[in-house]
Amino acid sequence: MQSIAAVEPEVLSRIEQAANQISYGTITVIVQDSRVIQVEFNEKIRVADIKKIKKLTGQQRGIREKAMELVQDLQYGQIVIIIQEYRIVRVERTEKFKIGDLEGLYGDGI
Repeated sequence: MQSIAAVEPEVLSRIEQAANQISYGTITVIVQDSRVIQVEFNEKIRVADIKKIKKLTGQQRGIREKAMELVQDLQYGQIVIIIQEYRIVRVERTEKFKIGDLEGLYGDGI
């Protein structure tokens, strides 16, 4: 039985803040044992776009709810939020599983 992943309000607040500040880049949320253990922010600066991009306000409404939804029921894995021109353009969810004692893993029974 999988448990609901826990996301602290402070973590959600930091994700929301980063989503509103990053022009190009990613936010990666790492989950282990159904708990958020790490959040990584990677901002990319495109020199050609520095002058023409204006910060968009209000574009990331609902990021808290979306982050909670994406992390829910995730025991091991990560969520990657891809941002371009201050907008979330894609979200990738990767779920990982720990595999216990597998028969035949090292040639046994083959």
